[in-house]
Amino acid sequence: MSELEQDKYRPSLDLIIAIKENFNSPIEWLIVGDTPVSKNTIFNLAIEAQELELILCFENLLKKIEMKLLIL
Repeated sequence: MSELEQDKYRPSLDLIIAIKENFNSPIEWLIVGDTPVSKNTIFNLAIEAQELELILCFENLLKKIEMKLLIL
């Protein structure tokens, strides 16, 4: 285990899967050290439903603007 911690070798896919299943750890955390981000978080901060709706509307607006610019 200490060799893994010191980056002396990389674990096999089988080992990663076994750790995930036995310890209920997210795959993303095991592979890259990041915790998975849910759809209701931004930069790991919880957001309310209205804020999420506003962000999604803004993203859709940006997509529409990009499409119009491509047409021109």
